[in-house]
Amino acid sequence: MEEDLFNLDQNNDNSFDEYEEILINQTPLSPIPKLNSMPLVIVDDPNNEQYDNINFSSQQLQQQQQQQQQNNSGRSFTTKLKDWYGEKTHSRSNSTNSNGNTPISTSTIPISITTTPTTTTQSLQEDLLDDSVDKSLKNNIFDDNSSTFDFNYFDLTTKSNQTTIITSPNVTGHSPKNTLTTPITTTTTTTTTTTTSNSTNVDTQQQVFDSININDSKTSTPSSIFNLSSIKKALNSASNYLPSNSNSQVSTATSTPTSTSTTSTTPNLNNTSFSALNYSKDELNFSTDRFLNDLTDDSIIQSDESSEFEKWLRLGEDIPQCSWSRKLNQNFPDHKPFQVSAMQGLKLVGIGYRMWKYVKKELTANRVPIMDPFNPPKPGPVMGVPLGGIGSGSVTRGWKGDFVRFNLSGGIVENEVIDVDKFSVYINMVNPQTKQSVDTQNLKKATVLYPGKPKNNLVLDVWNWSLKGDQSCYFGLFPRSWTVYEEPHPHIKMICKQISPVIPNNYKETSYPCGVFVWKIENNSKFLDADVSLMFTWQNSDGTKSDIDGGHYNKHFKYSKDGKQIKGITLVHKKEKRVKFDKQQYSFYDPFEMSIAVEDQEGLEFSYHSRFDTTSRLDAANLWYNFNKTGKLENMDDMRPSFPGKPIGAAIAAKVRVAAGSSRTVVFAMGWDDPICRFKLGSGYYRRYTKFYGTDGDHSQEICFDAIQQYSQWERDIIQWQNPILFDPLLPSFYKMALFNELYYLVDGGTLWTHGAPIPDGKSPSYPGNQLLRPNENTQDPDYIGRFAYLESIEYLMYNTYDVHFYASFALASLWPLLEASIQYDISEATLLDYNIKWESIHSGQQIPRKLRGAVPHDLGNPGEDPWKRVNSYNIQDISRWKDLPCKFVLQVYRDYLVLGEDKTFLLQTYGTIQEVMRRTSQEFDTDRDGVLDNEGFPDQTYDVWSATGCSAYTGGLWLASLKAAAAIAKVLGFKEDESVYNQIFEKGSQSYNKKLWNGYYFNYDSSKNIHCDSIMADMLAGHWYLLSCGLDTYMSLDQALSCLSIINEYNVKSYGKEICGAVNGMRPDGSVDNTCLQSAEVWIGTSYALAATMLLHYMDQDAWNLVRGMVNCSYNKWGFQFQTPEAWDQNGLYRAASYMRPLSIWSIQWALEKRKNLNFLNNGNSATNNSFQVKKSSLI
Repeated sequence: MEEDLFNLDQNNDNSFDEYEEILINQTPLSPIPKLNSMPLVIVDDPNNEQYDNINFSSQQLQQQQQQQQQNNSGRSFTTKLKDWYGEKTHSRSNSTNSNGNTPISTSTIPISITTTPTTTTQSLQEDLLDDSVDKSLKNNIFDDNSSTFDFNYFDLTTKSNQTTIITSPNVTGHSPKNTLTTPITTTTTTTTTTTTSNSTNVDTQQQVFDSININDSKTSTPSSIFNLSSIKKALNSASNYLPSNSNSQVSTATSTPTSTSTTSTTPNLNNTSFSALNYSKDELNFSTDRFLNDLTDDSIIQSDESSEFEKWLRLGEDIPQCSWSRKLNQNFPDHKPFQVSAMQGLKLVGIGYRMWKYVKKELTANRVPIMDPFNPPKPGPVMGVPLGGIGSGSVTRGWKGDFVRFNLSGGIVENEVIDVDKFSVYINMVNPQTKQSVDTQNLKKATVLYPGKPKNNLVLDVWNWSLKGDQSCYFGLFPRSWTVYEEPHPHIKMICKQISPVIPNNYKETSYPCGVFVWKIENNSKFLDADVSLMFTWQNSDGTKSDIDGGHYNKHFKYSKDGKQIKGITLVHKKEKRVKFDKQQYSFYDPFEMSIAVEDQEGLEFSYHSRFDTTSRLDAANLWYNFNKTGKLENMDDMRPSFPGKPIGAAIAAKVRVAAGSSRTVVFAMGWDDPICRFKLGSGYYRRYTKFYGTDGDHSQEICFDAIQQYSQWERDIIQWQNPILFDPLLPSFYKMALFNELYYLVDGGTLWTHGAPIPDGKSPSYPGNQLLRPNENTQDPDYIGRFAYLESIEYLMYNTYDVHFYASFALASLWPLLEASIQYDISEATLLDYNIKWESIHSGQQIPRKLRGAVPHDLGNPGEDPWKRVNSYNIQDISRWKDLPCKFVLQVYRDYLVLGEDKTFLLQTYGTIQEVMRRTSQEFDTDRDGVLDNEGFPDQTYDVWSATGCSAYTGGLWLASLKAAAAIAKVLGFKEDESVYNQIFEKGSQSYNKKLWNGYYFNYDSSKNIHCDSIMADMLAGHWYLLSCGLDTYMSLDQALSCLSIINEYNVKSYGKEICGAVNGMRPDGSVDNTCLQSAEVWIGTSYALAATMLLHYMDQDAWNLVRGMVNCSYNKWGFQFQTPEAWDQNGLYRAASYMRPLSIWSIQWALEKRKNLNFLNNGNSATNNSFQVKKSSLI
């Protein structure tokens, strides 16, 4: 069935001429220099206690030590390992299997414990490095016919005709003098795996390896072009010194330096490796990195310096040292949107035209498109910690003191600076003896606390905007911030502490629409008292253009309860929502009011001015004249409604006398009552906080009162939550700062938290597919949690974008797990919907289904339409063909089951959907029935302009991970047949996945023959990451995972840009950026945080923290993206989609740090029951 309302007019293409006028900037990206050769090894340092924390199988370790003892008779050394709970000493028994060999399990990587030999044989070295052999290969030792090595240098596992070598070079710190490298080839067959050793050749081997481990700094640095003929020569020379074994093959081992080493040799690849890499030429461009860093170096922590603004910390001892800080007179460069290259622009012409048609059609119909790339918001580097709870709307105070963002309009975030919205201060120094002012010559006693001039309302230039900002500093650590002023008076210092009620596992106060400003005023004069008055001015507005509609009014109030009182102004806003549908127009007038208030206390003089025309120079001048003269206002109460085109504002002032050498505290509050969130097609939902304050919309005064009375307890709860992390000496401060500050998006990201079903009003239109998710909600249930939604981005207006939430969900799962579960229930139910509607795909121009049964939705709706009734607002691709969404659903359900205290009810309520999703996905997308999904040659996953064909590292890995999670779910619920089926497909798919994609170093991007098929994808381990995070067995070996991580770290992280700014999505093996499309050449901040979490799960701490530090430095210190972290940027700071959901994945790092303390991820048979995120079981529906 065709749908006229949402389907683009395909027959009307006359607007193409108009579209041609839209210019696309075609500035190409800067080229990336070719990568130098890097070593690729698995490093096992027996002196590295941090590495020893990995708990490998004790039995396996004992067996390998027994083999070592047999091969090293007469040599003595000790072994000390630390398991997850302390030190263990492993005995050396002599048990062997029936063949006389020590059995080795391929499920866990073997570890060799060695000592470094101290003797060398110079003659053998000279023979090996004969001039007839290419000197670039002088460190290459391998043999076609041997699989027997001294275990002091190799642990070799032979399986079928493929081998895996684990090297154990001499490692000290992070700069090994000599390392060995080999491509890692694996097999997934069930053949018994054994390790053999030829003890008669131990001495010969030892002499060969000893000869290589000396004087490597004198070798020359060859070209990074690897010549195969030279490799063959080295093979012949090296074979004279290695033991032979005609029954096995050996992967080649080579030596290559790190980027700082003075030596460089080339990795040698056997024919199998070349075949896996799809290389047929005689020359191979490839550079590699060693597998695992020595983790005993604490340089990250040691170099993590505290803030340069420590001198301000003495004014407020509660300001955490790791807060983000910035002087008010400093500036960031303007943000520059991402620019496509000329070639990319040509590829996007068709998409751009169809997008332009879609945007124009939606705006004409009085709806809001999911995105408008032709008019993106450009707030600039001005953001600070937002004010307000979760899902109740928010107001953001910028770090310089102005209010710059408003989230009070039905999921539409407005980046608007209203110049009236400011704090100002009046200071008058007084002689305590005479009670007379000593500042008689100073005629400008009042100052706006903002270092700049009015940006939009120039009539306000009659106020005093002289604050320089060089003696003031902002500190932000969500949900609190501090602005410290040591100006405008040298003796008066002030701290404005902002607090919002955002508290983990709190489902009441966290929903409150309010915030508090706690002002501490300190008089450092030894002899003079000070009269200090703070004025708070505010325009009657919700951040939209409705402030000029007229009909708004302000009123003065006093609110008392239990002997306590606040005073302030309530600004009542006439809020009209116009809905246009099917040639009919409806208007809704939902209540909205905001109050600004101050705590009444002894010695405080309160004054107010309830109404002034904010565009009138005369009104502005009169207000300022009174405040500048005495620090007090006229106490004028004027409730006249505003006129159209004439916005009005209000002001309150609190004046106190601060004695010499003492301090005073003044508390302001801001609260709003906006009980209904109404979307563009008319549906309205009560917000969560109305459960506690009612739905009338006139409770902003009570909300302010409660905020002032309760903020101290809120702050204690916040401190109790944050301090264990803030005072953890093992965590760098840049991480602590970003970890909490990225949570801003749960408040500021167009967030909505509802209470109950849509409000029946008789006006909401009926249209095809209008079906509410979870319609039978019991709001009287004390455990009822409501619906939760947040935007993908303030530019991409889609709620709960599920492929992105996959990364971001760790924040909710860790802190508000019931909200996370609420999303999963909505997704589960939406998956079973079928709209029988088609519309035009912006990417292809073809007709595609909006929603098919069994297809996991991309999102739960657009605020420009009707969320929860109208899912899948994304129309760029056919998401019913996406391969990652079904996998991500199953993985998140299992992860959330763990979070919810292993609540089987949660699994039972979603298992039917899981079965249908897994059945459909397997039947439709596993075209060759090999157990792994096949991409269809269009962007059918979260990288929605980056195509893959056949088996791909990203979606293939996610599918295998979802099979393992589905099997675990079936096991928990007792469905043994389902568990067996999922496990069988997993085993079959794992073999195919490795066979098709593993090239000896990493998993290829996909299995096609396209030019980019062997690109290095930074997100290739997404499925593996989730499995480890859930404590489940994975589909790759540890050596494969470490190899991939090392390659990604060297290529996508270290070799992109002049300094680390994240992991670029795609890199070519020659060290250049994959410019296949826009997204392959971007850094995605959220996926880079997930990569860091994966590194930490593998104890690559140094590399992980370097990656995080680079991203945090770019975002918060270099480019000014604090509190608006984008989806993507490049090495030059060009960005796309500011204020994005995915960077919340930084909480997956904290998840990894917590889980690796309690769970043994790297062994089989682990239980995930011992986790630190369990919460009280509760009925969530």
